[in-house]
Amino acid sequence: MQVNLTSQQIEHYREKGYMVIENLLSVQELKKWSQVINRAIEKRGQNLLPFGRARCAVRDQRIKTTRTLRSTLRSIKRFLYKNKNVIQKKPSTGQGKPQLVQEYANLWEDVPEYRELILDKRIGKMAVELEGISSVRVWTEKVLFKPAWGDPSPWHADVPYSSYDSHHSPTFWIALEDATLRNGCMHYLPGSHKLRGFELPKIDRNLGSHVGTFFQLFPQYKDMESVAVELKAGSCVVHNSLIVHGAGANMTSHTRKAVNITFIPSNVTYNGKKTYYFPQEYWDSLQQGQMFDDKYHPVVYQS
Repeated sequence: MQVNLTSQQIEHYREKGYMVIENLLSVQELKKWSQVINRAIEKRGQNLLPFGRARCAVRDQRIKTTRTLRSTLRSIKRFLYKNKNVIQKKPSTGQGKPQLVQEYANLWEDVPEYRELILDKRIGKMAVELEGISSVRVWTEKVLFKPAWGDPSPWHADVPYSSYDSHHSPTFWIALEDATLRNGCMHYLPGSHKLRGFELPKIDRNLGSHVGTFFQLFPQYKDMESVAVELKAGSCVVHNSLIVHGAGANMTSHTRKAVNITFIPSNVTYNGKKTYYFPQEYWDSLQQGQMFDDKYHPVVYQS
């Protein structure tokens, strides 16, 4: 594993908000972890989360709102039916739901062998060095599948959607297969991590293929130049989780697979925002302002 960072790499990361580590995994390590991940996914089956496919705190929280929306939609449908001869219908476009990245989250909780990679102290040490902090713990780990002919992932920053507020949360995006312009590699707005705050946009995160919506909401970014980061399998791009980023469409007949590991400073605290990566009972046990000192977020490295 290539784990020795140069001063130039650290400077680039802090200034630009991202940095590439060529050949983070050796050929042998890449083969090993790809096999381990495949076994972990096979064990998980159809469940994208350790506690099931559909259960999540965020959805539970929205049940009451959903019922209200359904009632409103029924009223709208009644109105449309009564005025069907007046209102002109738009022709159907035949478009389905956008084909975005599929995530298998926190597989390391299921497969002890996989924990070796996710909790590798050498990766944790790099996270500490890049951010200039004393210790880190795991926030989430995800295996990402960009489907064949998959849509682009919209521009966004990660931290505003997270359960913590921090300027020092690095994400290691490790390519398990070549990530290219053709199959939807990552794109970044260099330096945007210095400008992005913790506020949420007033729309849902899943923007589909409307990649420009972010710039309508945050016009201060629209004149920035983006950078595409192509990676060979086994290489890695590390980005600060406040940097604005997205990914292109997959214009090939093959999936694009990667591992995404996000770290947080060990002393970061819960900001009150629930995410779907952890079960409802976990959120019920957590108080706002409390540190994530629990089994889901072990400390990986401490200097």
